[in-house]
Amino acid sequence: MHTIKKSKHLPTLALMLTAIVWGAGFMAVQIALDSGFSEGLILLCRFVVAALVLLMVGGKRIFPVSRRDLLYGLIAGFLLFLGFYVQTAGLRFTTPSNNGFFTSTNVIMVPFIAWMLQKKRPPVKLFFCCLMALTGFFILAWNPQVGFSVNLGDLLTLLCAFFFAFHIAILGVFSPLVDAVRLTFLQITFAGGFSLIAFLLWELPALSLVNWQSGLPAVVFLGLFATCLCFFVQTWAQGKTSSGKAAVILSCESLWCAVFSVMLGYERLSVQMVVGGLIIMGAVCLLELDLPFPRRQKEEEAPVEQVVA
Repeated sequence: MHTIKKSKHLPTLALMLTAIVWGAGFMAVQIALDSGFSEGLILLCRFVVAALVLLMVGGKRIFPVSRRDLLYGLIAGFLLFLGFYVQTAGLRFTTPSNNGFFTSTNVIMVPFIAWMLQKKRPPVKLFFCCLMALTGFFILAWNPQVGFSVNLGDLLTLLCAFFFAFHIAILGVFSPLVDAVRLTFLQITFAGGFSLIAFLLWELPALSLVNWQSGLPAVVFLGLFATCLCFFVQTWAQGKTSSGKAAVILSCESLWCAVFSVMLGYERLSVQMVVGGLIIMGAVCLLELDLPFPRRQKEEEAPVEQVVA
C-alpha cells in the first residue's frame, strides 16, 4: 500500500522539482542576456547541450525512431521553440518576476486547450485550483506604488504563455504514446534546429558582442538542468498525470522565480511575495487532497489513453 501511494505522488514531486529548476532558469536567462547573448543564441546553446547529453545517456532508448515519433517531436519542438523564443525576448523589456508571472498564466489556458484536444471536461477541482493559483500570481505581480502596468515585455510573455500551454496540453496526448527519452530528445533537437535558423537569419552580427566568460555558465545550466533534466522529467510525468494538473504544478516556477530573484538581489522580499507564494502552494497541495469536489467524470484525473493517428 505504501509503495502504491508513493508511486502515485512521484509524478507530482517530479513536476515540483521541474518548477524549482525552471524558476532558477529565469535568472540564468537574465544573466545570459546581460552578457550579450541573443535570444536565438541562448536557445541554440541550451538545446544543443541538452540534446548531446540525452544522446550520450539515453541513446539506446532514442532509436529507432518512427515517422509518428518524428511528427510528435516536430510539433512539440516547434511549440517549445516559439514559447522560449518569445519568453526570452519578453525578458528584455520586463522584470524576471513579471516574466515568471505572465508565463505562469498558461495554467489557466491548459485545461481549456486539453479539453479541446482530448474531448474531456476537466474536473471542477482543477478549475478552482487554477483560479486560486492565478490569484496568487496577481498578488505576486502587484506593486503597491504603481499597481499593474503592462509593457511590451509583458505582452510578449503572455504570448509565450499560450505557446507553453499548448505544449503542455500536446504532451498530455503524446507522452503516453512515445518513450519519454525519445520524445524529449526529438522535441529538444527540433527546437534547437528552429533556434539555429532564427540565429542565422536575424542575430549572427550580435555574436561579436557576447561575453562568453560571464554568460557561458548560465547557458550550460539552462542546457543541462532547465532543459535536459526538466523536459525529460516533464515528459515522463505527463505520461502519468493529467495536463491540467501538470500545468498547475509547473506554474509554481513563478514562485521560485521570485524566491531566486530575491536571493540574487534582483528584487526585495515583500508581503505580496509571501502571501502570493502561499496561495500558489496551497493550490498545488489542494490538487493532492481527496476533497468532495463535484465532478462529472471520475476518470478525468487519470492519464490520457487517447491514441492520435
